[in-house]
Amino acid sequence: MATLPTSTLSEASVRQVITMWHAAPAEGRGSEHLVPYLADRGLAVHLPGHILRTPAEFRSWYSAHRGRQQGGSLVIKNMSVRLRSPLHAEAEVEAVWEGRPDGTRGASCVRRRTFTEFWSLVQQENRPRVRLLTVHEWPAPHAETAVGLVA
Repeated sequence: MATLPTSTLSEASVRQVITMWHAAPAEGRGSEHLVPYLADRGLAVHLPGHILRTPAEFRSWYSAHRGRQQGGSLVIKNMSVRLRSPLHAEAEVEAVWEGRPDGTRGASCVRRRTFTEFWSLVQQENRPRVRLLTVHEWPAPHAETAVGLVA
C-alpha cells in the first residue's frame, strides 16, 4: 500500500527554500546544508557550464565554486511561485550577484551578474526538494569579456 504524504507544498515553503539556498554561500554554509533539499530522484541542476545529477556531483561543484561568492552579495529581485499540485511547484527567480571575484580589490574589479532561474520543486519526506534548477546568467561571461568588463 502506498504511503500518502503528510504535508504539501506551500508558496511560503518554496520561497523559504529558494531564499535559504541563495543565502547559504554568503553565510559560509557548506554543501551539507543544501544537499538535504535535493530531490531523491530525477535531479538535474543546470548551471552555466555544468549539469549536476547527483548529490555527490553537487557537493564537488559546490566546494570548488563556493569561495568565488564570498565577499559578494546576492539579492533576489523577483520571485514568482506557482503551485502545480499539492506535491509540485515551479518558481522563476531573477537575482543579482555583485562582488569582487577571488578576493580582488578596488572598484574596477567589482562584477555584477544577473541570473534568471527556473526551479521545479517536489514535496519529499515532508519538505520541498529541488528536482530541477536551471540557471541562466546575463550577460554570459564570454559576452562580458568581449566588452572589456572583466579584468
